[in-house]
Amino acid sequence: WESISNQMNKKGGDTWSYGLVDISNYAGSTVQIAFYFQSVNDGTSTPDVSSGWYIDDVSLVTGPYIFDNPEDFESGFGDWSADEGTWEVGVPSSGAGSAHSGDNCAGTNLDGNFEEPSNSRLVSPPFIVPHASQNSAVQFWHWFSFNSSGDWGEIQVSTDSGQTWEAVSSRFAN
Repeated sequence: WESISNQMNKKGGDTWSYGLVDISNYAGSTVQIAFYFQSVNDGTSTPDVSSGWYIDDVSLVTGPYIFDNPEDFESGFGDWSADEGTWEVGVPSSGAGSAHSGDNCAGTNLDGNFEEPSNSRLVSPPFIVPHASQNSAVQFWHWFSFNSSGDWGEIQVSTDSGQTWEAVSSRFAN
């Protein structure tokens, strides 16, 4: 999985991109994954914002399916949650303009630009990572457009019910 993971689109654009994050190091653990978004205010009175980050079709590539697999957000948040309130689920009218598949996706603001400053996670329900021999990974489709150098996103994992988070991807930034 590592070679595919390293080829993920880490630059924003006008298209949905495929993402894959290896989580086999957490085999046997109950984990949550999060799509962490950060936006900083550069100190000017004019916000330096853009459309933000959109996520769709999240799934566990191998092993027993514990959470909706794939999660396409067609039924809303389901068992997912958002801390700090930046993330929404629904039909995007800005940014990506449409979900990768179906009608709904998750996004940092579905009908305009994200707010700054912002530190927010889109958090999965807990699930057990299959045995290491199954090379477990989380795959997803994402679209993003960030503005300043302080705006970025990354995939994180928590093994303690969201008390602490560890990055498992490189940062996505424009």
